[in-house]
Amino acid sequence: MIVYEESKLDFISDIDNNQIYDKLVSGFKWKTGSVPGDSNVWADEYTRFCNPLRNAKVEDNIRVALEYHLIAGGKFRLDVLLAGNDQKSDNALIIELKAWDEASFTDYEDLVLAPYGGRLVPRQHPCVQASKYKGMIVNFNSSIKQEEINILSAAYLFNLKRRNPEPLEDARYKKIISDTRLFLADDAKQLTKYIEQVVPFKPKKNVLFFLDNGILKPTQELITRIGSMLEGNPEFDLIDEQNEAFQIIRTEIAKNVHFKKKACFYR
Repeated sequence: MIVYEESKLDFISDIDNNQIYDKLVSGFKWKTGSVPGDSNVWADEYTRFCNPLRNAKVEDNIRVALEYHLIAGGKFRLDVLLAGNDQKSDNALIIELKAWDEASFTDYEDLVLAPYGGRLVPRQHPCVQASKYKGMIVNFNSSIKQEEINILSAAYLFNLKRRNPEPLEDARYKKIISDTRLFLADDAKQLTKYIEQVVPFKPKKNVLFFLDNGILKPTQELITRIGSMLEGNPEFDLIDEQNEAFQIIRTEIAKNVHFKKKACFYR
């Protein structure tokens, strides 16, 4: 379910005229009957994202979707999804936005230390989050494959200044960053260039329609992976808090493998 969908030109107009918050509130009330608790960040987040998009040399009628619900109930929501064409194929670019102004690496796989509730706690690396959302679409929306629409992912941390070396680009995150691009506060121009590369032209097909109304059934790849799971292989992708809890518990168990007493983990 897509709460907000407009052209690039109209999205920028909504930002410039301070209408983005009101339109998102109206969209949520109409489609879900309620407004999520994180609505107070919308105006700032989407204004900050608008700057790299505004500067991008792309057609005014590429499509911009905000607050796209991957499943009913709004548990997993994409911040931004851009739909366009690069003269080779139609593309959908997922962009996860974070307002973090500090973050560091952890010993937990896929996790970083990030601000939450006034302190730094283990959270998913933003690129992991965006990549897993991409995986959910690819694995469950068979129309995307049938229509030959490419799904790409990125993360934009617009308040986090780049350090040297940059903890969120540590070698332990090399694999995920090679799949999903990471852009920090100093990388606005690079994000603009990436948008120009991926979605410079209007999509030839109605990409957002297929995302929102596609045939939801397991793809052959997912069926194969489930078969692999039944054989004992780790194939299932945990999302957001599920993955955070799993990685923390797995690491703590490994640390205490010789601990003789029983232990209970809670989060």
